[in-house]
Amino acid sequence: DDCIAINSGTANIRISGIDCGPGHGISIGSLGKDGEIASVEDVCVQNCNFRGTMNGARIKTWPGGSGYARRITFNGITLDNVENPIIIDQHYNNGDSDKSTDDKSSAVEVSKVVYSNFVGTSRSEYGVNFRCSTRAPCTEIFLKDVKIETASSGMGQVAQGQCLNVRGGVSTLAVPGLECLALSTDMLSWGTMPEQACMLPQQSVQPNTRPLQDPLWVYGSRGQRLGVYSVVLTSLISFGFSYVLG
Repeated sequence: DDCIAINSGTANIRISGIDCGPGHGISIGSLGKDGEIASVEDVCVQNCNFRGTMNGARIKTWPGGSGYARRITFNGITLDNVENPIIIDQHYNNGDSDKSTDDKSSAVEVSKVVYSNFVGTSRSEYGVNFRCSTRAPCTEIFLKDVKIETASSGMGQVAQGQCLNVRGGVSTLAVPGLECLALSTDMLSWGTMPEQACMLPQQSVQPNTRPLQDPLWVYGSRGQRLGVYSVVLTSLISFGFSYVLG
């Protein structure tokens, strides 16, 4: 199955230094099954290796779902004999692409995805495959420095690309078949520097300013040391007061 699966409700996650294979690669999803309202955002997958996997960097969503998968970066990826190195499939149906529901169903919106610094080989003739929905096309999809060759050729033949309802840009036309994406170096600010996109915000943690506490002493609610005798005296007074009232 998937080496790593990132499901709905995920945000601000970083994955780095993974050796994946065999298996189905690193997947966003599947999302949107049974009409699910999905949400995935701010994901970074960086410096990972895929060897003999079915997929590399995959995003998969079911027809009929809704919600979004956005601000996702795949950077510094090495591929060795991978069937689908880069794939977005908005027609996912337990492994099959079902395009018959394309114009009838809603879809999880996929946007702001960057693929950068990919190198290696594809087991199939297609190194990049974008199968997006007519009703919710994939938008702001960017490729930068993607160099994928077919493993079978052994002669440096560049793997092909496929486009269906996708909008975005490429830094170079290194992947034939992706003419649907505009040739542009003017990418989004977060897309031009994948390393910056992978620097996710971290929550600040307030330091504990209380002094270390000696287990032989008793401390008050503010951290002050009460001392053994004061605690005993307080307890005796409380006991006596309760006894008188009783």
